[in-house]
Amino acid sequence: MKKTGFTFGDIVRGSFPSLKKSKESFEECVHNILKKEGGAAGMKAIKAGLEAKGYSTENLAAQMKKVPKVVQHKNGDYIFSDIGSYKK
Repeated sequence: MKKTGFTFGDIVRGSFPSLKKSKESFEECVHNILKKEGGAAGMKAIKAGLEAKGYSTENLAAQMKKVPKVVQHKNGDYIFSDIGSYKK
């Protein structure tokens, strides 16, 4: 049997960091989601996009506060903090 480097606990918890579907960073992924959504996206769209790339969305609101060049609009959507960050 081939060894994978995962423990039984990793399998139970679903913790497979080396099996992430995405090579882009969390921040790049958020930026790409915003670009795809036209420069602004709600939490649902961001969460779905991150989960599709294999990222955890636990404490997502706190994680979003740390993403550079992205802020939360007064209406709740996340947007680029400066228009120069949005390039199609």
